[in-house]
Amino acid sequence: MVYPNGVSGAWAGPSYAQTTVQEDLQFVADVLTDVRSAFCVDDSRVYATGMSNGGGFVGTLACDTVVGGQFAAFAAGSGSFYTDVNGPDNGCKPARSPLPILEIHGGADKSVNYTGGQGEGGVEPSIPDW
Repeated sequence: MVYPNGVSGAWAGPSYAQTTVQEDLQFVADVLTDVRSAFCVDDSRVYATGMSNGGGFVGTLACDTVVGGQFAAFAAGSGSFYTDVNGPDNGCKPARSPLPILEIHGGADKSVNYTGGQGEGGVEPSIPDW
């Protein structure tokens, strides 16, 4: 298990993030390269998961052809999908289709509203639309 954390506890996407999507994608690619150089890794069993802002970045990873293509599957818990606010036209280009992804979200979530709207770090899509 590897538990990376975004700069100052945030991944790219929300207004309070201190990095860009490209910087965080490069960071994840670098972490994968580093782990593979130090350990025996079964590439068919590399997964990405995160919660809230981390869950939102899991969605960003899933939509990236290069870095996202290095993961077998994705899971987001209460994901705040700031980078996916434009719906199906957001430029998502997953490495494969179908893409194994799980999103778990509570309907009463007050922080990342299930129906979307203004979140702590900007506008978020509704979970059913996402």
